Amino acid sequence: MIYTKTTWKNGQGDPAKFKKFAYIIKADEVIACLRADELAMRFLSGEAQPILTGEINGIMWKGKLDILLDTCFVDLKTARTLGKVWCKVLMPDGGKPRNVELDWYEERNYWLQLAVYQELLRQKIGKQLVPCILAVSKEDPPDKDFIAFDNQHRLDQELEFNIKNAQRYTDIKNGKVEPTAIDCDYCRSVKKLTYKTARSAIGFDENGMRRVW
Repeated sequence: MIYTKTTWKNGQGDPAKFKKFAYIIKADEVIACLRADELAMRFLSGEAQPILTGEINGIMWKGKLDILLDTCFVDLKTARTLGKVWCKVLMPDGGKPRNVELDWYEERNYWLQLAVYQELLRQKIGKQLVPCILAVSKEDPPDKDFIAFDNQHRLDQELEFNIKNAQRYTDIKNGKVEPTAIDCDYCRSVKKLTYKTARSAIGFDENGMRRVW
């Protein structure tokens, strides 16, 4: 059977092949979305996937940019949505984490990744370039966005954070330290069951009505 978008949506053929075909369809839609945008094509016209190597705080790093241009470098991202997302963050006063609404790239803190790339590239070419993200959503039809991360103070802060934690990253990679689990694909794939006790957040008042304590 020849798989087409109509075939897939109508549920015909081998279901085991639908998932693989769905990825192909989505990839085609993302490519078409970018090809139809003049600005996107301009920022995709640079050097593709240059390798970066360098040393940060005595530890060797290696990375690969997506696109390198004369004044900036571009990282390609896909995301569920390019809008605001809710996530838990630690508050400056040291209190309990609170749910706040952030831009999608803040929720993933791509500032840290881009700060490391910027430093490795500086070591290679001798100057700082502006990190940028060209993003496409997984929605139907896809949304797209181009964002310049030109707040150098924030990038410097993220690089300093990386320097302070570089040894921990190395210890985790070498199996000396256990990483802190988060809600990501990898952590879910290696998660082991532990015994938990149910937490009761609701009780009954004197009138027999349920109340949140």
